[in-house]
Amino acid sequence: MTATILNIDTTTTDGAYKATDTIDITITLSEDIQAQAGGGSVVITLDTGESITLMITDTDSATSTLMFSYEISAGQSSADLNVSSVVFIDMETASNTNAPDPSIPSGFNLSDNADIVVDTTAPTVPTVDALETQNIAPVLSGAAEDDSDNDASTSDNVTTVS
Repeated sequence: MTATILNIDTTTTDGAYKATDTIDITITLSEDIQAQAGGGSVVITLDTGESITLMITDTDSATSTLMFSYEISAGQSSADLNVSSVVFIDMETASNTNAPDPSIPSGFNLSDNADIVVDTTAPTVPTVDALETQNIAPVLSGAAEDDSDNDASTSDNVTTVS
């Protein structure tokens, strides 16, 4: 029998992530795989364009769970992070020498299981066009009551606008 991908998931909380943040990605297989003599590797490519390689050097160890860490780099973005491809290099199913099937089943990719947004675009600061200023004198109307204490004089720091 050939090992197949059952699911691609993450333990990282749903949300938006920026450069230098890390996303953990787990691939679950239908059965154990192991490296061939001399070692092997599994390479995943994400929709951000990033490829991550998991080197497996212990040919006596078999596993059905592959764990990757993706550190986001500047310039990468994804509205809903997904694995675009999986490549098995010098890997075989533990029970025989068949190479694992790299097909990602529909409905079981990372974006089906999590909402991870990768956004490394720096926010832009809005610009405001210079406002044209006009020299308009204020217009004052009304009269002070005769018994008020509102007598203005030059000692009250009143500025006359003309």
